[in-house]
Amino acid sequence: MSRQPARVSAQHVARWTRTFALLVVLVPLLPGTAHAIQLKWSSGATDLSFASDTLCRLVVQADSAEVTLPGSWRLQWVADSSGIQFSALDPTLACLADTAKVDSIAPPSTPADSTANQVTAYFCSAGSSLASTAYFLVDLVGGSKGRLRVVALNPADTTQVIESNEVKLNGGIDGDYGPAILSASRTHQGDQYLAAATGVGLSRLTAVTVGSPGGAWQAPLLIVQQTETTLLATATIAAPLPSAVIQVSSVSGSSVSAPLAPDALLPPYGPPPFPSYIDASGYIRPKDFAFFYGGLGHFHLFYTRHNTKLSVCGPQADQNARKFTHVSGDLSLWSSQDTSFAVSASGWDSQHVWAPTIVQNGNTYFMFYTGVNANDDQSIGFVTTQNINTNPIVWSSARTQVFTVESTSNHWALQTHPQQCRDPFVTQDPTDPRRWLMYYTANVAADSTWETVGVARSAPYSLTSWTDIGPLYMVDRHNNYSLKAESPHMFAHLNSNNTTSWWVFFTSDFAVMADRSASSPMDTTERYSNAHWDLINHRLYEHLTNHDPRVQFWNGSEYLKVFRWEYLAGFNAAVVDPCGTVVNPDSNGIWIRRLQWTPGVSSPDAFGLSPGVTAVEDAAHRDERRLGLSLTELRPGAGRASLTVELPAQMKAGLVVYDLLGRRVKNLARGEIPVGRTVFCWDGHDERGNIARNGVYFARLTSGVGERVVRIPLLR
Repeated sequence: MSRQPARVSAQHVARWTRTFALLVVLVPLLPGTAHAIQLKWSSGATDLSFASDTLCRLVVQADSAEVTLPGSWRLQWVADSSGIQFSALDPTLACLADTAKVDSIAPPSTPADSTANQVTAYFCSAGSSLASTAYFLVDLVGGSKGRLRVVALNPADTTQVIESNEVKLNGGIDGDYGPAILSASRTHQGDQYLAAATGVGLSRLTAVTVGSPGGAWQAPLLIVQQTETTLLATATIAAPLPSAVIQVSSVSGSSVSAPLAPDALLPPYGPPPFPSYIDASGYIRPKDFAFFYGGLGHFHLFYTRHNTKLSVCGPQADQNARKFTHVSGDLSLWSSQDTSFAVSASGWDSQHVWAPTIVQNGNTYFMFYTGVNANDDQSIGFVTTQNINTNPIVWSSARTQVFTVESTSNHWALQTHPQQCRDPFVTQDPTDPRRWLMYYTANVAADSTWETVGVARSAPYSLTSWTDIGPLYMVDRHNNYSLKAESPHMFAHLNSNNTTSWWVFFTSDFAVMADRSASSPMDTTERYSNAHWDLINHRLYEHLTNHDPRVQFWNGSEYLKVFRWEYLAGFNAAVVDPCGTVVNPDSNGIWIRRLQWTPGVSSPDAFGLSPGVTAVEDAAHRDERRLGLSLTELRPGAGRASLTVELPAQMKAGLVVYDLLGRRVKNLARGEIPVGRTVFCWDGHDERGNIARNGVYFARLTSGVGERVVRIPLLR
């Protein structure tokens, strides 16, 4: 009989951590203490004596009051250099009885697991409920010594830890158990990130971090509260974080981790029918730009400032394109301009800065861009920031150059000066989420008069180390009939027939053009045929299902997907008179349209542009936008707080106060709440009428149109 994956209730998971004798974190077990989990050898003894190699059973059993074992537990041990090894039963035999047995053992799945010597055992038993008894098969070296125990969360109260008694090998050995995290959670309000953990051995931790499971990024956390079984740590993090792990280290160097849920992203507000951005100056033309959604309800535009007066009439043409502008907004209202990022005093980006592109990696935003030095050589590099929601943005002082024409494979790009390597577009590799792809423009060494798009790929979990894949010759002059192929970007689309199309957009001498591959976003093998890539024979607006003429004069474009919505943005060529005065200001901006797909039957889907969103979607966005929760009154010394809820309509909603560990303290409202503003008071007591301790609490509003959370500092 094989284990059925659907029988989750019959599966137990245990993790064990090998801890050497020098580790110093220990929860002492008091003599005579009752234990919800009993640990013993199959003989019934708690101390096993043996002189030769032996294979024995270690039994984990629920006591009579608990009836069944928890769904998961942690087995810890301290052993001498002989170590302890575990074996799995034949999976066809492990599931035949009500006693749970190990049917498979998984090695460490993350770098943190490897550091902690942590592996996972999967248990299986017959029946549909949790087992009351489980056992390990343990391989022991003759004469070896050690101690073992089991720790788990209390099923009746998961904020509490339960422990087994201790069992020994040949009388045991000195040394302390290492730390273990049994559960972890986080709250993230504004730029305050708070992680909470429950486990054992947490009182002597010296370092706590939050980061990606693979180690691609990491941010330190400050410990603000710790006991033997609980931990609170915080940091200032502005960016919404993806799925992460909390990793803790003890004074002995032992390290363990636990998963943390991703932050919930806010959906964007409903855009107006014809969203756009036009520089208020009337003569600054947005050129190559980045279109980015930060996950907090606002879009961001970063663009090259092109002064039409300088470039056309002024004697200081070289003073153009020396700054970026950043604005953010909901596509209807935009923030004031941030023009603080400019060329450096010297180095690879001292003359011009062009073509920004923004990516987020954990708690850090990377802005890649083209830098031009005093010799007019172009190259690609980046700066970083922790927060793009401030004005001005504080960028890193380091400006890291990562890609030049010398980086191209077999030097396919022209190497002579001034070197041409520009217009980066960086996106996560859709075929390998550990990596990133960078599309860029360079002149071709075989014929210096024409350009093509190249693609490079990052090393795993790195944005600083790049390997060039090569040129995409399908976008060169042999196919687009133009010497120019710049401002590239790429995205993937899953067609209605379950095939994937890889779209590469770029700008030619004529307009924005697009090419599609059914093979790979990095396919550099094709040049003249259309076996993998479509042959390019028309411009973007001719691709559109409605041949939308609004995009005819786009000089660059950007694709962005936010939740289920897809956008295509482009900047228009400015219409100016000989002295640089803009004749038609409306043509001098960035235009944003929704991308809509028409299903194909035997062919890939086709796309068109929509002027806006439907009335239903607009209404939903307006409702979410009008949802509000605010702390309107706080009385220090009295331990009381007033909260104002604002709803777009009468609806069912809930308002609950939680502590820092995520435990419910007081239910303030549940049921129908009227439209508009309603004030609720919290008297500083919990559900039982007990006075809540001084500290930080959170009030959470839940409704059918969204959620809101506010922080309540309670002082008496």
